[in-house]
Amino acid sequence: MTVLERLVSGSRERAEKRLWATLAAAPTEEQAACLQRLVVVPASKRLSELDRLRRSPRDITARGVSKALERYEALNTLGGTAWDLSAIPPGRLQALVRFARAARAQAVSDLGGDRRLATLVAFAAVMPQIAADEAIEVFDLVMGDLIRSSSTKMTKQRLRTLKDLDAAAILLRQVWIAVCGTAADGAVGGFHRP
Repeated sequence: MTVLERLVSGSRERAEKRLWATLAAAPTEEQAACLQRLVVVPASKRLSELDRLRRSPRDITARGVSKALERYEALNTLGGTAWDLSAIPPGRLQALVRFARAARAQAVSDLGGDRRLATLVAFAAVMPQIAADEAIEVFDLVMGDLIRSSSTKMTKQRLRTLKDLDAAAILLRQVWIAVCGTAADGAVGGFHRP
């Protein structure tokens, strides 16, 4: 039983190393260096670029839409959408992306050579589409808020206009009654005068 267990464990380990090597070979040297810098926390900041890029947008305003689009653009410039990762099982790719999104940048940085780069390659390949979807969602929410807000303003303005129209109609009625009363008095008086 233990021999079979070791055999399965060894096969699994070799398959993972092959997967990491395949992913690590996808980017150019320049792209790989850029990916490696994602986990470094600059001296003047508290967060790494990986921490910033993996955060979903939370600001549902026009500024939030702008930030979401900037995030998409930053992820897209990593070049992950150009890599051919069709040989990688989607489930394994998603598992690496989930790890990259959940773990601290330090944990990703502490991974062994190919595994670290493979995780960052998976992140750079999958995240632009996720960021685009999230940017569209933020835009949709902002537009929905604007439409609801303008509809509410139109309704309030219409209600204010109705009050003015009601007041004008009441005044017009009073004037009409006064005019009709005056005309009736003059007509009746006109018949009785010699």
